[in-house]
Amino acid sequence: MSKNIPGCVSMKGSSVCTGTVFQNYMAWVDPAANVFYDLSTFDAHMKTWIDDSTTFASQMTNSYQCPGWTGAGLRYHITAYCGVFAYMGSMKNCSAQTNTASAILTPVCQATVTNFITSWKEVMSNPSVCSASPTPDGADGRSKYLALFTQLNQMSNSGCTVAVDLDADTFCGYKTLDDGQKYCQTNWDPCCAYNGLTQVLPSPPAPVATTTPTPASPAGAAIPICQLLLVVELQSYCSLS
Repeated sequence: MSKNIPGCVSMKGSSVCTGTVFQNYMAWVDPAANVFYDLSTFDAHMKTWIDDSTTFASQMTNSYQCPGWTGAGLRYHITAYCGVFAYMGSMKNCSAQTNTASAILTPVCQATVTNFITSWKEVMSNPSVCSASPTPDGADGRSKYLALFTQLNQMSNSGCTVAVDLDADTFCGYKTLDDGQKYCQTNWDPCCAYNGLTQVLPSPPAPVATTTPTPASPAGAAIPICQLLLVVELQSYCSLS
């Protein structure tokens, strides 16, 4: 495939967007961006966007005006980014996934994308990391990157991927133990029991089972009773009072 011809790249076998859930999805090749044109160059591009890569660090520092960026603070970033490319491929009809009411347009879980969006907003609003008064270009860059993720819809939280390999062996989706533990201080999450994290909050109580009361007998209704009568011999029988 030529670099300058619009097309699609299968995500099957990606070393970054890992998992069988991606095998039926394709990433749309943007001819204007010209950053990848096959699976190998797609994976190479994705790796430059890892939180602590020099390319992404430069993007954060210069384009998004976050001079205090250290590679920490974002949650499930690469997984959500994989979801963006699968979504754009679906929207461009690259694969069997189409923009219909029943289609799942990206195999990444809705909760994963939501978690990334929340962490992005927290980083951008942290004055020790990002400028509180970005230039118009800086504000526009932040807004456009966030829009890549907020546009995602028709996702699922069932049969989807929570994290690709690069995000799986982390601290509840964060790159550092400190960020993961900070999250676990105020949230109960099964992931807080792994990778050296400590679950601070008690587990939520199990739902209380509800019972349906037995309806009362209507007023004046006959009530069966058992009586013991002595006739010739003792015998019991039921009658209506």
